[in-house]
Amino acid sequence: MRLKVLPIFLPILIISLVSMDIMAKTEYDSIKIRIKQKMYEITIPKGYHLNSYSSIEEQEYVFSYPDSSCIYIGDFFYNRNESNIKLLGDSIYNLRYQNIPLVKETNAIIGKEIIPLRPDTLELMGVQNNQLIWKDIVMDNVNVGYYNVPILKVGIFNRALFSVKKISCD
Repeated sequence: MRLKVLPIFLPILIISLVSMDIMAKTEYDSIKIRIKQKMYEITIPKGYHLNSYSSIEEQEYVFSYPDSSCIYIGDFFYNRNESNIKLLGDSIYNLRYQNIPLVKETNAIIGKEIIPLRPDTLELMGVQNNQLIWKDIVMDNVNVGYYNVPILKVGIFNRALFSVKKISCD
């Protein structure tokens, strides 16, 4: 029994140790950004190139790295992981991109909650076709996530996503 367990856990242990070593050596920047009259702070790995995208009502910041990995934060309804989320199936996709005001109105007209509302925070994660990792978190109406992340850097990018905090409202 011991010999069968060792081949399974040894690669996981090695990946974990290498990942922790990479995290310990990574330097971070703390960035403040504005999304719809609210200020947010996110702490991300250094070495990024920042692109900002906006429309009349939406804003998104994309932090791109030389290895093609990216972190995004914004309020675009459809974000950069939309195609990855679609692969999780229609029910997950429909929940993630739910029109909350319309669902509330529909449930009110019917008189009971027929359609469940998306929770305030929804976290999705998966493996892309190229074997790199993606993650998407929607908090209220702000999206934060990453894509094209090698498995050894997932800890670094998770740290960035979980560092997001609202620091002020105007």
